[in-house]
Amino acid sequence: MTRMSYNRRRFMAAAGVAGLAGLAGCIGGGNGDSSVESDTTDWSFGITREGTIGYIKASGWAQLFENADTDITLTLNTTGGSEEAYRLCAAGENHITRGTSAMGMASYNEESRPGAQFGGDNTIPTVPQQVMAIADIRPFWVTMDDSIQSIDDLAGKTVHNGAAGSRFVGAIPFDSVGLYEDIELTQGDWSDVPFALEEGRVDAAYTYVMASGTSLPGWAEQLNSMDSLRVLEFSDDQLSTIEEDPYLNVTEVPVNEAFGFETNIDTVQSPTAPYQWYVHPDLSNDLVKEFCEISFSNVDEIQEVHDALGLFNEEYAVEGLTQSPVHPGAVEWYQENDLWNEDLIEG
Repeated sequence: MTRMSYNRRRFMAAAGVAGLAGLAGCIGGGNGDSSVESDTTDWSFGITREGTIGYIKASGWAQLFENADTDITLTLNTTGGSEEAYRLCAAGENHITRGTSAMGMASYNEESRPGAQFGGDNTIPTVPQQVMAIADIRPFWVTMDDSIQSIDDLAGKTVHNGAAGSRFVGAIPFDSVGLYEDIELTQGDWSDVPFALEEGRVDAAYTYVMASGTSLPGWAEQLNSMDSLRVLEFSDDQLSTIEEDPYLNVTEVPVNEAFGFETNIDTVQSPTAPYQWYVHPDLSNDLVKEFCEISFSNVDEIQEVHDALGLFNEEYAVEGLTQSPVHPGAVEWYQENDLWNEDLIEG
């Protein structure tokens, strides 16, 4: 019988980002004082809560390593969101975690963007290092208000931005096009999004698909019964601005396939954010290289976990890496397999 271990600890659920930053300063490594032992094989895997696509993906990886010929085990540790999980990895509380490329770049450059606050008092002493890009998140915005025809019409409106720990993906596109200060972004449980729209508590809301998939997250399935829902578009000028933003890409979402009813448009251009697996930099090169070897030897199995991972393979894993450090163990694996890009940053 196959066993998978889950640690459902909620670490400092009431703590704010600044509190976690302070914690990272007390526990974090990078100067030989980390709580992470380089040769540890029992990896705490910081991930978002159960029911999220991120949790499903991490569960697939944990199952893979449970069955693989390796001493590495992945124990899922749910947190309040991607940024909290990333900061806990920096603090040595998690060995591996999920995060957007923005978290890596912003923390490495000690700068701040909405939902990726790593400048000033929020800097962290240890920057988690990239291992591989695994998927991207492709957000889009929906409304039931006929007076709202485009993203521009959201100025002065209230928009549901999902859970607090996932603020980046819903906030940074508005920051990129200069609308961030003009929109009231409210945070709340993902499951509240359909009700908030239906009851008129918000004017619009953000939802998403992952990678090339068309599966809505579980909490968004109720949107399928709301056939008066309309999908909003960015203007061509706004999309050009987004394409110039180092934190975002622009990709197409076939919204007509995501919903069970005929949508007002067939496809929408999405301000897309790549997601990576990050590890604590003190993990040994040999173990991180082994993590890569097992992952890339089982691409077909990983792709079957969820359509969010449908694009995952060795090339995708490298092409999605961005301008923050890549763990040397991963670099070694990519170099040996002729995949390394010299424009990337070796940790």
